[in-house]
Amino acid sequence: MVHIRHGLTLPLRTRKIRFAVTMKNGLTSHTWGVETRKAGDTYVYCRETMKEVKVSLHDSGRQHVAFTKGSGHEMTPNSRFWKRWRQPSPDQRPPVPSVKLLFPSWGTTLGDMQRKPFRKLWDTNEILIEGDEKFMTAVLFFVMNKGHSLHQDTLPSGTIAVMSLSEGKELHVIACRNYERNFRESVEKALSKMPIRPDMVGEVFTALLVGDDPDGCPYLLPVLLDGHMRITADMQGSIAYTLAMEAMKEKGYCEGPAAWDSLPVRVREAWKVIGTDWMDELPESSKLAKLVGDGFVEVERT
Repeated sequence: MVHIRHGLTLPLRTRKIRFAVTMKNGLTSHTWGVETRKAGDTYVYCRETMKEVKVSLHDSGRQHVAFTKGSGHEMTPNSRFWKRWRQPSPDQRPPVPSVKLLFPSWGTTLGDMQRKPFRKLWDTNEILIEGDEKFMTAVLFFVMNKGHSLHQDTLPSGTIAVMSLSEGKELHVIACRNYERNFRESVEKALSKMPIRPDMVGEVFTALLVGDDPDGCPYLLPVLLDGHMRITADMQGSIAYTLAMEAMKEKGYCEGPAAWDSLPVRVREAWKVIGTDWMDELPESSKLAKLVGDGFVEVERT
């Protein structure tokens, strides 16, 4: 299930690896990087998009998913952390991964157009992991004492890297298959609750979902959202309001739009009416009108 490039052999034993998941239909995941430091810390990150988010597995046992320090972003006020946990014991049997990346077939959806801007990065991938239509592909990260080997008995798997950490420890990176069960339904439910901003309409972007699997192991699931969406009456009002306030801000009439959810109900209702009229009168040459005409955006009429 694993292909190696550039004449290398598995498992890789360098301090930095690059990999991606590929499907038989030509679609792929993003390309990911893993890097270990002599101090014993590990960093996992996407090499194309989502560069402001990374997984950190520290030698101290502190582990987290967070915005990078230099990004300036915060998950909550005064905190850049998405999720924090402690490293499982290296002596635990059976071993427990610190974190896993999940690549279901329905989430592995990058085509040539999405990969083209990152062709130079893509060509430096050392490892290509075959995805599967029936099973979810997972990449697991284990912090282990040196001398221990790992394998999965129930489904196909392969160790793609054994990377040095601090003295006496190694990072084992394993690609394997997982059963999906009802995972897709849970993801679609989570995505349906994502807030949509006007600048997202019709765009292609990646949602990064973070959670715990049934065994309590933290996971990251990158999902490409392809711009197909339904604009509800509430969203019509929000888009019209935000665009109007941004235009007024540019003219110096106001400091900027207040958050849509903070507006009084009667004000939001008024903007919903304005938003409906605004959608009906979109110039045919506008980007949004073209997306509606091409079927990428569906407008819910009220």
